[in-house]
Amino acid sequence: MNAEAFDLSGLQELSLGSNAQGNFGATINEFSTDGTLADNSDTALVTERAIKTYVDGQLGGGQNDLSVNSLTAGSVTITGTAMSTTGVSGTDVNLSIGTQNNGIVTFGAQTQIGITPTAANDIVNKSYVDAQGTPTLQTLSIDDVDLSLKRRVITNASELIQKESAFFDGTDSAEGFEIINGSMQINIDKAGDLVIETT
Repeated sequence: MNAEAFDLSGLQELSLGSNAQGNFGATINEFSTDGTLADNSDTALVTERAIKTYVDGQLGGGQNDLSVNSLTAGSVTITGTAMSTTGVSGTDVNLSIGTQNNGIVTFGAQTQIGITPTAANDIVNKSYVDAQGTPTLQTLSIDDVDLSLKRRVITNASELIQKESAFFDGTDSAEGFEIINGSMQINIDKAGDLVIETT
């Protein structure tokens, strides 16, 4: 080495091979091309390509997977065909999408896939008829005075007619329906009872 070719003023350390002079920092004895930085050494400098290889491996590099504990991003673009969420146990976890002000979450056209709702596993405060007991059999009656709709519970639904009735006389009023089959007629008498008669 020709010392005249160098300006050595202020030099605190000079290293030739593994022989170092001075007391400044670490002694560098290798230029490494290891893209994994597995040696974790204080005595090696890595090349530009090694640094790029390491960073690409950590950030995905557009080709590899990225695995992190948490991620905060201004925007996320998914170019694949699926996005899934799984918990530590392997079961599905919730995916929450928050919007502010007039933010909109838009989903493209897709085939609907639904899950049969149950009383125990659906929206809070939602009631289902099946969970409220068996409905009571009922029929509507019409008041012959003001023609208002009323409700009457059928107590003899297993019989042919709800209430036995003779043919109407002049004091009885009825609202008749069409003859069903030429021999039977449905009427509502003035008491609001449903009557089936043969004609």
